[in-house]
Amino acid sequence: MKHFYLVFSLILAISFSELKADILYVKPGAVSTAWQNQTNVYSDLQTALAAAVAGDEVWVAAGIYKPTTDGDRTIGFDLKDGVHYYGGFAGNETELSQRDWRLNETILSGDIGVEGIIVITVILSLKTEVQRVNQFNQMCLMVL
Repeated sequence: MKHFYLVFSLILAISFSELKADILYVKPGAVSTAWQNQTNVYSDLQTALAAAVAGDEVWVAAGIYKPTTDGDRTIGFDLKDGVHYYGGFAGNETELSQRDWRLNETILSGDIGVEGIIVITVILSLKTEVQRVNQFNQMCLMVL
């Protein structure tokens, strides 16, 4: 009987965590008009990544995003397990199927500090989920 309650509790916990999932929208800068009528809109990708929790989706509008503006090449994008990341948005979509990642290129760039120096470090788990993306150059966020 204890086993039943444990399994039942786990099922409820998973169900409620899925109900609380949000879409976090990211636009390329404060002046962008992307997703004007949405809540959870961020003009900084790092802030959105920090706010995301398992079950959330992060929709990133077309643009070039760098992990920092101060030239520190040790700073990267920390992507969390259980969060789904999508690029290729114009910024007016309401459904994932509306994005066009070929037209709306979303680039996570590691071209920080000295222009033109390319250092790539991308670590993928065997399950193909990105765990840490750090110091990469011109990686398109199309289908993660």
